[in-house]
Amino acid sequence: MEAVAVWNELKASDAALVTSDAVLTETFFVHSILYGAKAARDVARKLVASRELWIVATVDLAPAALDRLIAYERDVRKPRERPSYFDCTSFEIMRQLGIRRAFTFDRHFREAGFTTIPGPA
Repeated sequence: MEAVAVWNELKASDAALVTSDAVLTETFFVHSILYGAKAARDVARKLVASRELWIVATVDLAPAALDRLIAYERDVRKPRERPSYFDCTSFEIMRQLGIRRAFTFDRHFREAGFTTIPGPA
């Protein structure tokens, strides 16, 4: 799996690995649907216990993320073409911390001006 290989490369590098409680929630939800609750719990436990990963709380970012989401809703009419609230929260974290690269397959990060790892297919 490409994601696992890239994740292992990032962990082995000196890159700071940052995520948020919102991304962990989204990850848990998606894994629950795709692989079941036990697999989702296992992934969540590994991520939370990881010493390489800095988890940012998003409660203070909610107003800015919501404003960004509303702006996208005004500009982009089709829901699939606009980023999610979770994406907007990540954008705010990245902007505040000066992060320019994201480990994601989500095109919305590139569209928002960030570099994605891996790059576009």
